[in-house]
Amino acid sequence: MKEYYISDGQNTIGPLSKLKLLSQNITKETWVWYEGLSEWKRVGDIDELSDLFSSKQIPPPLRGQRPQMPPFSESAYQQCNVSKAAEPKEKKKSKKKIVLWCFGIFFLSCVFAVIGYAVFEHEQYKSEQELYNSTISNESLHPESYLSLDIENADFNNLTGIIRNFSKHTTYEQIQMKFSYYDKNGKVLQSNVYTIKGTFPPQSSSPCKVKVKLPKGLKNLINTTNYDVEIIGAKVLNN
Repeated sequence: MKEYYISDGQNTIGPLSKLKLLSQNITKETWVWYEGLSEWKRVGDIDELSDLFSSKQIPPPLRGQRPQMPPFSESAYQQCNVSKAAEPKEKKKSKKKIVLWCFGIFFLSCVFAVIGYAVFEHEQYKSEQELYNSTISNESLHPESYLSLDIENADFNNLTGIIRNFSKHTTYEQIQMKFSYYDKNGKVLQSNVYTIKGTFPPQSSSPCKVKVKLPKGLKNLINTTNYDVEIIGAKVLNN
C-alpha cells in the first residue's frame, strides 16, 4: 500500500494511507510526497488524489427576474372581455386592488432580494479582503515561516540545496541563512550568517549555492559533517 507524507511548510506528517489523508483536513494546496516523487507537490497536481475532492454545482442566486408570461391568445382575450362584461363593477374594483397589491408585494420582494444579495456580496468580498491582507502581513513579517532549505551537499567550502517558498503571495530575495558547525558532543563550534542571492517567487522551488567558511581549527578533524542550517530572514520583493 502506498504511503503519503504531508507538510504545512514546517512540520511533516506521515506515513499516511490514502484513506487517512481525509482525516487531515487537506486541501488542493497541501504539499504531499510519496516514494517515487522527486520533490514535494501539491495534492491538486496529483491525479491519483483527485477523487479526494468533489465539487457540487449549486444554482445561482435569484436576481429578481420576472417570470415570462405565456402568449395571450385572441380567443382567451375575447373570453376575458365577455367575463368582464358580466361582472359587477364592485368585483372589478376588488380584483384591480388585488392585482395592485400582488404587484406591489412582488416588486418589494424583488427589491429586498437585490439588496440582500448586494449586502451578501459585499460582506463576502470584505471577508476575503481581510483574509488576504492578514496573509500578506504574515508573509511579510515572518518570511522564515514560509521558507525552507533542503541541503543536497555541504562541505567546508560550498553548500548546495533547494530553496522552497511556501507563501501564497510574497516573493522573497536576499534570504538570510544561519550555518552552524557542531562537535561530536553537540557543542556549537562556529556559526555564520550568509546571504542567499536570487529571487524566489511564491509556491516555487529553486536551486541555490552558497560559499561557506571553514570553522577555525577544524581542517585536521575527521568528523566535520555535524552542521545545522536555519532560515532567519529575507527581504520582501513585492506582494
